[in-house]
Amino acid sequence: AVFRDTPITEIVIPASVKSLQGSVFQGCTKLAKVTFEGDYMEEFSGSFQNCTSLRSVVCPRRVDRISYDMFTGCSNLTEVVLPENLKEIPSSMFDGCKKLTKIDVPHTVTKVGMSAFANCGVTELDLRNVTEFEAFCFNGCKALKKVILSSTLKDNFLTETYTSLWNVLCCRLNGRIISISSLPALYSC
Repeated sequence: AVFRDTPITEIVIPASVKSLQGSVFQGCTKLAKVTFEGDYMEEFSGSFQNCTSLRSVVCPRRVDRISYDMFTGCSNLTEVVLPENLKEIPSSMFDGCKKLTKIDVPHTVTKVGMSAFANCGVTELDLRNVTEFEAFCFNGCKALKKVILSSTLKDNFLTETYTSLWNVLCCRLNGRIISISSLPALYSC
C-alpha cells in the first residue's frame, strides 16, 4: 500500500508497471485522475478503494487478473472503461459508486461476483453473456431500471439466486421481457 491514505491528486502509471496490488491507492481521497500509459497488466487488484475524488478511470485494454473491491467506495466515480478481455466483474467491484450511472460491460464477461454492483448508481446493464451471478450482486441498486440477461439462463433463474434487483422494472430473458414485480422471491427488494 505504497500510496495508501496520501494526499496525491494524480498518478501516471508507466507501461513498465505490470501489477498493481495490495490496496496501493486505498483511501487517497484527493486522487482525481489516473492515467495508464500501457495497454496490458498482469494483475490489477483492489487498488482504488475509497478514493472519493476519483471521477474517471480508463483501465488498460488487457488485464490478466482483476480482484475484488477495485472501486469500492469511489463515491464520485462517473466513468470506468473496463479491460476488453475481462471475464468477471469481481465481488464488490463497484460497491458504493453512487454516481456511476453507466458501465459498458465487455462481451467477454460471463460472471458477476457477490455485491459487484451493490449500492451503485447504474441505471441499466447489458449482461447478455453472463451465465453466473453471485449473491447480492445488485443489492441497493435503487436506480437500476433495465437489465438484459443471457438467453441461456433458465426461466426461473431469478427465483433461484439471491441477487437483489431492487427497482428493476424489467429484464429481457429468453427473448421475452419479464416483470420483476411478478417474481415473489424479489418482493422484499
